[in-house]
Amino acid sequence: MAAVLAAVTSTSLGCEPTRDATAQDAPAPQRARAPAPPPVDDATWGHVEVVRPGQPVIEGKSLRVDAEHVAAIANAQAGAFRHRYGDPATLAELVRDVAHDRLLADEARRRGIARRPDVVHQIDELLARELLRDRLASIDRQVVDEATLRAWYTTNLRIYTRPPQVRARLLGVADPAEARRLRARAQSMSIERFTTLVRREGEGRSRRRGGDTGWFDVDAGTVDAAVIRACFAGAGIGLLPGVVKGDDGLWYLVYVAEREGAEVRPFERVMRSVESHWRAEQRARARESLVAGLASRRSVTMHSVDGVLRYVGGPPRDAGVPAAAADGATVPAPPTPDDDPESDDEAESP
Repeated sequence: MAAVLAAVTSTSLGCEPTRDATAQDAPAPQRARAPAPPPVDDATWGHVEVVRPGQPVIEGKSLRVDAEHVAAIANAQAGAFRHRYGDPATLAELVRDVAHDRLLADEARRRGIARRPDVVHQIDELLARELLRDRLASIDRQVVDEATLRAWYTTNLRIYTRPPQVRARLLGVADPAEARRLRARAQSMSIERFTTLVRREGEGRSRRRGGDTGWFDVDAGTVDAAVIRACFAGAGIGLLPGVVKGDDGLWYLVYVAEREGAEVRPFERVMRSVESHWRAEQRARARESLVAGLASRRSVTMHSVDGVLRYVGGPPRDAGVPAAAADGATVPAPPTPDDDPESDDEAESP
């Protein structure tokens, strides 16, 4: 079989950038990251060539695969992967894999698996991805000028604006009277002493990492909403006045350790991200246009599922989704740092 397909590789791959002979002699003032080698154009790599067209490489009862079929599979791969087929043994392994997959797929069809709705849907998803990759490839090849990117950056500046942030220490207890007593005790404490107090007196999650919340903004979902409101109600640093009743039922002493204002990242620092977002937006619009055209051509109507489909059984939706093992059996979710009693000694969040 290997004799039927020949791997033709390029004589010049051009993978390695030329190294300056004097570079290693010049002392570097600081450790710098080496520049990435330039990308190798996919066409630079070799490809699998059909030596004898029409020659079968796999034959059996109701089974025939020609050399062209295997070559097309190999050549559809990226150049760096195609390069493996310069080894005849690897090329023969591809033929074997194609044969095995065809045998298994034919058996699946014989057993009716190909008609299962979930399998049909998976096939539809695969075909849809391939169609979109083919139809939208021109967007990835399109050269976009800086003016277009700057205009998109200005329109979507919120993406590159970091909102004001706060970092705080929390001491939570269940008893409001105890919280007020601790508040009076902590009135003049430094943040170091307050952290020690949290470790000694705090309850629940507030004890973890000395009550350190890490950096959060007004929309953070990892900090109690009442605490967030209290932190952003003022602009000072230090122990907030009074105590805060958290949405989790605890009463909190809140020590604001640091604040940072909003920061806008300049275009020059995020230009590559802007281009990536711009292309993604163009692909999404092209996809919507393509789907809308196909739906219009076929007069597609999507009806309401009310009274037609419904979900029954299982836990309440607000109970969370249990972690599942690969075989479908439910298993306990792994502990989080907040649940891990050993996490008190972990390094503090930056």
